[in-house]
Amino acid sequence: MSDLVWKRGDTYMMAFGNRIDCSCNIRNLENGWRQLDQVVWSTNSDGSRGVPYSPQLFPVGLWMVGRPEPETDPYLKPFFIPTDAHQAVEEWEIAERDKMVYVKPTGRLVEDWAYGLHNSTSPTTLGCIRVTLFYELRRLVDDINKALEDGREVRFEVMA
Repeated sequence: MSDLVWKRGDTYMMAFGNRIDCSCNIRNLENGWRQLDQVVWSTNSDGSRGVPYSPQLFPVGLWMVGRPEPETDPYLKPFFIPTDAHQAVEEWEIAERDKMVYVKPTGRLVEDWAYGLHNSTSPTTLGCIRVTLFYELRRLVDDINKALEDGREVRFEVMA
C-alpha cells in the first residue's frame, strides 16, 4: 500500500489518509506555455545537469520518497520532498543566438531525474507535484519524517 497516491490530472492527492490539494501544471513546448528562449535542462541521476529538454508530467509508477530537504530557493521553499522518480525524455537541439533557444528534438532519449513535491511561487513546475497550501506541505513533511524515523519506507503511487 502506498502512503501517497495521485492520479494525473487530479487536483488533489491522498497522503497518509489526508486529502492534499496539488497540481502538476507544466510549462513546456508541447502545450505552448514555454517560449523557445526558455531552455531548461534535464537532471542526471547524480543530480548534475543533463541535456536541453521540454519538461514533462511527473512519471507514472511506484516511487520511493526521500527525506524532505529544507530549501531557500523561492521556487522550491520551504521544503523539497525528493523521490526516485525518473523517466525517458527527448533531448532538444539548441542554438546560441542572443541567448540559447530550442531548435528541434534530436530523437535521442535520456533519463530525467529530480522529480519531487514542493510548494512554489509559480503555478507551474518542471514536472514536480506542487502542493498548493503551505500548511498541507508542512503536514506532509511531518508525516514523511515520522514514517522514515520509524524505519518505514514511504511510497508514492502515480497513476495515469
